[in-house]
Amino acid sequence: MIRNPFISITNGYDIHVVFSANQIEQANHLFTDFMTFISDNGIPHHRPKVFDKPVGPWTTPMWQVLLTQSNRVHHDLGTCIGWLMLNRRGFSVMIHPNTDLEHGLGGSYEDHSQNMLWLGQPMALKLGVLSPSTTAG
Repeated sequence: MIRNPFISITNGYDIHVVFSANQIEQANHLFTDFMTFISDNGIPHHRPKVFDKPVGPWTTPMWQVLLTQSNRVHHDLGTCIGWLMLNRRGFSVMIHPNTDLEHGLGGSYEDHSQNMLWLGQPMALKLGVLSPSTTAG
């Protein structure tokens, strides 16, 4: 089955920047700089949050920003990827779509395990906390 990103990606993209506990200050600076960049460029976003402890499938602290679904989300994603390529300061970044289940495909498990893009060193996640049948969110 060929999937169309304009149909299958139903809730934008999550950007996660991962870091160790001793990198919280540097990660917070990057978070602030990134938030300034996306705000200055009018990029719609939601749920910006820094987690100083592992949550969900993450084995280290991380911060996240959701690029909200819009008719320009794919353009905004490219802009954000370009900024992160140039400014991530050695941090690893995982970007994944948020898809709903359709014909046995998609959902949070697949988005975190198969549909993701890494900048920097990929890291193993605790995928067992994500149900293969979980929808995006």
